[in-house]
Amino acid sequence: MKTHIIPRGKGKTTELIKKSAESGDYIVCQRLDEANRIQMEAQEMGLNIPLPITYDEFLKKRYYGKGIGGFLIDNADMFLQSLSNVPINSITVSS
Repeated sequence: MKTHIIPRGKGKTTELIKKSAESGDYIVCQRLDEANRIQMEAQEMGLNIPLPITYDEFLKKRYYGKGIGGFLIDNADMFLQSLSNVPINSITVSS
């Protein structure tokens, strides 16, 4: 698992779009409007990616499993926080 630590607005999602186009992995993002925005951005870049799914769809396993090689989580910090009503103050990540 690779970790990309890049400030907000500096190209994290664009990098995931490129990776998704190369690998066929699904991008997992916060909301449906964000999934649509990511899909449109990929089209504008001339790249074909699987339709991104939301955190909720991911958690409820509302995706077609056969043939999915992996997932690319956009804004993992927001994903983790969406799991709790209490602030998550710190995390660790293994290399």
